[in-house]
Amino acid sequence: MGRSKAKTLYWVWKKYNVGGWEEKLREVGVVTQEDVNGFLRLVGERDKLWRSWKLGWFVSLVLEYCYNGRFIELDVETVGGKINVGHRLDWDGVVYVNGDLSGIIGHHMNNGCIFVDGCVDGLVGSAMSGGEIYVNGNVSKCIGFCMEGGMVIVAGCVSGYVGYRIREGVIVVMGTVDRADRLKDLGDGLVVVNGFVYLGRHAR
Repeated sequence: MGRSKAKTLYWVWKKYNVGGWEEKLREVGVVTQEDVNGFLRLVGERDKLWRSWKLGWFVSLVLEYCYNGRFIELDVETVGGKINVGHRLDWDGVVYVNGDLSGIIGHHMNNGCIFVDGCVDGLVGSAMSGGEIYVNGNVSKCIGFCMEGGMVIVAGCVSGYVGYRIREGVIVVMGTVDRADRLKDLGDGLVVVNGFVYLGRHAR
């Protein structure tokens, strides 16, 4: 019996550096949601030291090159919620996360949709250029830092800066931002916080 796809993904994750992932993932073939979450379980069980941004990038590449579907529910509890979901994501599908995250969401994201049914203890949408992010909870850090496109919607409140130097895109925060100075240095995108609209550098 051959190696399971979850173990194959883990083998590629451990053996190859960032520059070799793309080529080796193309050789893995089609994987399922169970395979991807099985891989995350292996990381959680076996790896004591790993970088959440690196793991997030790897999962994004798995979705782009190996996953034959447009919806996946990631079991991030297996890695303690410490994963940067959607790092450089360029996949036309929906990533659903059920639970809280303590990582960066959508950093340099180009395409796709991320839905977090929980809170995020990290940055959201920093330097993203496309796609959509929905957080059904609070965000403890900045939203849309140097954002270049796409959309971020947060149902809860935000403790960091919102839209800092945003170049393009839309940010909607349905709750509040903890301090008024968190909305300074807005760029040219559209920012809505608790019903107040900030278009470019002018509140309306």
